[in-house]
Amino acid sequence: MTAPAASSAPGSPPTAHRRGSRPSVGASAGLSTLALRAAGALGMTGVMLGAFGAHALRGRVSPEMLEVYKTGVSYHLWHALGLLGISLLVDRLRWPRVTLALFIGGVVVFSGTLYLLAISGVRWLGAITPLGGLSLIAGWATLLASRGAGPSARPPSGP
Repeated sequence: MTAPAASSAPGSPPTAHRRGSRPSVGASAGLSTLALRAAGALGMTGVMLGAFGAHALRGRVSPEMLEVYKTGVSYHLWHALGLLGISLLVDRLRWPRVTLALFIGGVVVFSGTLYLLAISGVRWLGAITPLGGLSLIAGWATLLASRGAGPSARPPSGP
């Protein structure tokens, strides 16, 4: 036997509270969870790669290449924090999926090429790095363009 459906107000007909009945909330929650997990993954890998650089690379690569590696770690971790912010504000952003994709792709390309450049010394990788930087910049631009758009930023509708 199932429990009766909850009612939204006394005297009103019962409304079912089932998954997917409010698509905008469910979509926001799902995207928020995705952004939170992405932030966790980028944060975790950023710390791991930072520790690797500090302990395994010191003395094995030139000081110049160690600085290149550190730059990759810095941008990696800052954008993990950016994703954490996105996870908290997903319902207020105009293009949260785009911002999420630009940040993740930007970290992979920007920081990834800096890591590979520092470890391998293959200089042509440095030519790819700016593409990741452009992706990160574009991600921040989507936040700038949002201006608090979204359901929580809109004035409430009438009674």
